[in-house]
Amino acid sequence: MPTLPWLSHADLTAERLSILAEGLLNIRHDTFAELATRFDDNYSRGCTTFGRQRQWLMQLATSGRYSWLTLASPAMDLTVNIGVIPVRFFTDDHDSPKKHGYFRRNEVDCLFSPDETEPVLFRFVVEPAATADDEDRVFFLGHNAFNEVVVEWQYRPKTAVIVPVDAEVPAAVVQSDAEVGLKSSGNEQDAEASGSR
Repeated sequence: MPTLPWLSHADLTAERLSILAEGLLNIRHDTFAELATRFDDNYSRGCTTFGRQRQWLMQLATSGRYSWLTLASPAMDLTVNIGVIPVRFFTDDHDSPKKHGYFRRNEVDCLFSPDETEPVLFRFVVEPAATADDEDRVFFLGHNAFNEVVVEWQYRPKTAVIVPVDAEVPAAVVQSDAEVGLKSSGNEQDAEASGSR
């Protein structure tokens, strides 16, 4: 049974993971909404989304906004550090990743030596919705030396809950009917305002 990220390493807090997961998801939604012309297809949307997510993560990591987020590698296989943990991101199926290079560890991604029980690589996985009725999801996964998931967390966006503050229903307010008429021309309005009409 996979464990939660913060139980695996103290740097991997739910708050930090949520910030990054929400950003990756928002960029995906915004990009797909913008690229909805007859000249766009899954290829153009996918490439643009990856490029924008990569740039966002790179700029966020170098901005100094979060002391816990740093840039480890600006290459196409972008790697950021959450505290001391190197992390990469992919758009894929979280249960069965198929992207080339998903399990490949680059130079800065080799923080941990192979281990059967502990995670040796960490990935954000943005999983596209399977149908139009589903929603995109984001997972944070840690894999051991056998590429088995030993750490798993799913981002769940917070939703506002409306709670009544008072059980008493306020009394209805009676208002007079609105006055409706034709809009006067500018000269007529000036004459009415000065009383010369």
